Amino acid sequence: MFKRRKSIGIFEQVRKFVWPERGFRRLFIYLTQRVKRMPGTPASIATGLACGVAVSFTPFLGFHLLLGAFLAYLMRGNLIASGIGTAVGNPWTFPFIFLANYELGLWLMGVFGVEVQRQSMNLSEFSSDPSALLFPLMLGGLTMGVLSWIASFGMAFWAVTEWREHRAKRMEASRQRRSKKRVNRNYAANDTSPVSSSSGLKDDDKAKKRYAADGGKDD
Repeated sequence: MFKRRKSIGIFEQVRKFVWPERGFRRLFIYLTQRVKRMPGTPASIATGLACGVAVSFTPFLGFHLLLGAFLAYLMRGNLIASGIGTAVGNPWTFPFIFLANYELGLWLMGVFGVEVQRQSMNLSEFSSDPSALLFPLMLGGLTMGVLSWIASFGMAFWAVTEWREHRAKRMEASRQRRSKKRVNRNYAANDTSPVSSSSGLKDDDKAKKRYAADGGKDD
């Protein structure tokens, strides 16, 4: 019932994975709205999202979803939000993430007095001495993961809290407008028509004056 009429080929699936059909801007807006409207406390949603973002900086490609969900489970975060957070790691950002991790890892190892020869990131050098790349990547990834966790948690917590407060104010204003309309309708239904009553009194006064002018005689 819910299958496509025309199946998508492997090339098309890869293309959509690398470049979303509606662009990254629409994807970012969709994910942001999805996170804001998730059920749960702002802290649990922010924790889950931060866990997904943090594991995206680790060099363990292919395990980010599992690692993010496991970390979110340990920290009592939202598991769905952790999956959304792993979207930070994608084919367009991984080269920059790994380069930043490697450079940061080399700098930290130098600070701690560990001598590591700089390696170019190619498969031949990686196979000959994997530790020369893995150690800086893991150290830099761990550091970047902690920093990104703190930053993404703060931004997500603020965004969810602000959106819920704005939504609560909007719903309260809508509730007050509906209540005011209901009161106005009830007043209109129970109105004794003061204008009509005053005109009726004027008619009575005129009738009394005519009665007095006629000498108190009835027609």
